[in-house]
Amino acid sequence: MYGMDAPRQLAANVDVGRMAAEAFGLDLKELTDTLYFDMDATGLEYEVFTTDVTDPHAIIEGYKFPLGHDYYLVGETRIMLPGITVYAPNTDKLYVSQEAIYHVIHN
Repeated sequence: MYGMDAPRQLAANVDVGRMAAEAFGLDLKELTDTLYFDMDATGLEYEVFTTDVTDPHAIIEGYKFPLGHDYYLVGETRIMLPGITVYAPNTDKLYVSQEAIYHVIHN
């Protein structure tokens, strides 16, 4: 057989992110807390809309946050964010980045 030597150890797919974070000197817990902040902990008004599968989104204090995307809308203008907006239907939880919360509070 040609090519590289056989792998000495296999890594589970969930471990790859941890190994990469360690190699880059990142703290995954801190990064997760920064990128995925629980909206219930903010005290801000929000509502999640998932009935239209072509446009699932959350409205947070009047701003539209498309689910699964890394921006929110001010009118038709996209404001880019460092993480995606995540809705967990099993727990009815909405997660956005801390930067998104900052934008909503200060705009």
